[in-house]
Amino acid sequence: MVKAKIIGKIILNDSQINKLAELGVTDIAKSNPNNRDDAAEIIRRIDDAEAIIINISTYISEEVIQNCPKLRFIQTWSTGIDNIDVRAAEKRKIIVKNVPGFSTESVAEKTIGLMIFIANRLREANLDVKVGNWNYTKFQGMELNRKILCIIGKGKIGTRVGELASAFGMTPVFANSKTTKEELRNRLSQADFISLHCPYNENTHHLISTYEFNSMKKGVYFVNNARGGIVDEVAFANALDSGIIEAASIDVFEQEPPKKDNVLLNHPKVFVTPHCAWNTKEAVQKLTDVCIENLTEYFVHCSTG
Repeated sequence: MVKAKIIGKIILNDSQINKLAELGVTDIAKSNPNNRDDAAEIIRRIDDAEAIIINISTYISEEVIQNCPKLRFIQTWSTGIDNIDVRAAEKRKIIVKNVPGFSTESVAEKTIGLMIFIANRLREANLDVKVGNWNYTKFQGMELNRKILCIIGKGKIGTRVGELASAFGMTPVFANSKTTKEELRNRLSQADFISLHCPYNENTHHLISTYEFNSMKKGVYFVNNARGGIVDEVAFANALDSGIIEAASIDVFEQEPPKKDNVLLNHPKVFVTPHCAWNTKEAVQKLTDVCIENLTEYFVHCSTG
């Protein structure tokens, strides 16, 4: 019988726990490794398992793969697979599964909501009232209508953001993997709002850096609900301080969780959330269901194969 484990914390309801129990999966981690790159701890958790479910806080490196000889199946509780050394897995013929599209609506809706939130200074207004002030002239916002939104990434989420933005009267312009550097900078220069929805890989590492920020017009609003490594955080901080970026909302950091002294974490113009743009009841239900379905298919394959 296949030995399977869940080695990082995921959200499970009673029905899903019962489905896992029917598969013989009862080794379910209640916490994540203290450090996502702690290979020794992750190897210890995997031990002699053949199949595992992980999350984005658990990095399956080449070292982990080399030291877990029985490992044959990795299911990540996410769409992104940047938490797995896929090349190392392929060398070992380990099956890698993700869950594409589970959070399209969740991330897209929150992206639009966050653009409204930062463009209207709602956090600042809320905090000002709570300390006893009542100054409605102080917090003038900006409408989305008739503004240009540059969307970087034209997959399911980016496309859906464009659809929702259009409903607000915005003009979406897209950049994707076929867009040249010059074309990207041209589109950034037009934008009133910029939102990132591309995958993180070697081609998109620090895709938005000094040159790109300097291409933007002063006073732009910036949202990143994709991956932290897409943005050069030093250049980002400089763009905030110089006034290129009027306000930003970020759900992701290059290192997660960020260090307490991270300048973006403490910047007054940045609204921060803990990589939760995907997290809605509907999305989590779908995410976990698909993970269990994929694991079940692997069990069936092993029993018939």
